[in-house]
Amino acid sequence: MSTDNKNNKNNKEDKLKKLKNLEEEKSQKLKADSVKLEETKVEIRTESELEQPEPKEKIKVSALDGFRQIDKTKMPNAGKFYPPSWEFYYRCPTTDEVANFSTFDEEDRIGIIKAVTDLIVKCFTIVDTDLESSIPSDNINDGERLYFFLLLREYYLYDAPIKYNIIDDDNEVLNIQFVADSLVYPEIKQGLFDNFDGRMFKFVYDNPESKEQEFIQFLIPTLKTSSRIIKYMETLHKKVSDQNKDGIKKEDFNKQFLAFVPFLYETGTESVMSLRKKYQQLMTDKIKYRNFVTIVTKLTPLLTNEEVIKYYKVDDNGNKIDDEEGRCLMKFPGGWKNMFSNDTEFSNIF
Repeated sequence: MSTDNKNNKNNKEDKLKKLKNLEEEKSQKLKADSVKLEETKVEIRTESELEQPEPKEKIKVSALDGFRQIDKTKMPNAGKFYPPSWEFYYRCPTTDEVANFSTFDEEDRIGIIKAVTDLIVKCFTIVDTDLESSIPSDNINDGERLYFFLLLREYYLYDAPIKYNIIDDDNEVLNIQFVADSLVYPEIKQGLFDNFDGRMFKFVYDNPESKEQEFIQFLIPTLKTSSRIIKYMETLHKKVSDQNKDGIKKEDFNKQFLAFVPFLYETGTESVMSLRKKYQQLMTDKIKYRNFVTIVTKLTPLLTNEEVIKYYKVDDNGNKIDDEEGRCLMKFPGGWKNMFSNDTEFSNIF
């Protein structure tokens, strides 16, 4: 064996060992995060009254090909909404995990979000190559949840796409093959990236009254922060009674606040009640609040995928007919419950 081949083999083995160690670290961090999540108390009752989250499953790396690495150039916005040193790996969901995923109520939107998030957190590993350590996978950006979920679906179904037919402008029936790479994200101006450091946005503006520059900064919404908000809302709903004995106020369910709260985090560990107080304080500063509303209103649609996907005309074998890109509405023909069902299996029965 040549020296170069030996070196390549050693490098591969070293990388696997590091990934194994990082997975063990991740398992411990997930357990710690389960405890930290309870710090998101809504201060309606003591922290001990909040439901304890289910323990996270320990993930092990069992084979060299057990994990796939995401090509950052294919990620939404080429991965620019993450630190350059972060690498993303994911394993295939287990059959038990897929079976558990399919138990939610199709009409329960919050239940679907929680199920998707839980599966992503279990199956993905983030490695910071600069720190040579793992990063909790709930730091994945909230607006990219669908992209990461579809990667898991494709891994489980041997890269089978979601298929459905459309009729194009020429009244031609086209077979659509929908995969994670089909998602369309808005184009981002360089100026926005210039105000982002990999995790935090910081916007500087001139205050016409003080004649000084001021700034607004916040953490990009993540799976972790969205889970904290959901936990807050679920706890509120549990405390509501017909007589409203718990003293819950209408402002606790204020839609305006709930629209802005994802952009109030700076550490990702703040309680939602503390963010409500922060929001109320922000509203007293008319100039800052006006700029904050403008920023959030314009930024929100830029961080998530559009309702359309891109497609190419293909033949019966799935091969491209030409390179002309088309756009059509995104669809899930079988609904969320059947996201992991293979359309080709038992097709003569069901």
